[in-house]
Amino acid sequence: MDGVEQVSPRSFLSALQKALAETRDQYAGHEFALHHEGIRRGVQTASETRVAEVGEDMPWVRRAIEPLAGRQVPVEQEKVEALWEESRLVEALRKEAERYVPGDPADETLVRTGPRHPENPELLIEELISLGVMRRRRDGRIDLPDVYRIAFNVGRKGGVPRVAG
Repeated sequence: MDGVEQVSPRSFLSALQKALAETRDQYAGHEFALHHEGIRRGVQTASETRVAEVGEDMPWVRRAIEPLAGRQVPVEQEKVEALWEESRLVEALRKEAERYVPGDPADETLVRTGPRHPENPELLIEELISLGVMRRRRDGRIDLPDVYRIAFNVGRKGGVPRVAG
């Protein structure tokens, strides 16, 4: 489930398919239909599927979340903004947006896919929250739902870990 409590059918089905295959192949004698390791691998597969889907529609989302790789959530908003500044996110988003500026008015294939306010970190966070990629906790810290967090290699104490291999 993403940050606005929506489930992508493709992600859910890929998670279930992977969990079933893992249980069948690695834990055939397990007493239940799904083994917990199969579920973990299924969640990772769902995360990779969802991140790929979002990347197709909005490539800028990957650029915005990548600086958080290797970190843990929940995280203070100021830390997210500092990581973005360190990674020169605004510059990267601006450069990417320039690729989508049509040179020929007849060329309708170029469509802007960037965020509405790439130069304002607070509004960028709000846009990511509205997309369900991030969510704000009651204490104000920023969190990522597992369906994004795992594929982006962002940790959470007590959260579903990324499975190696």
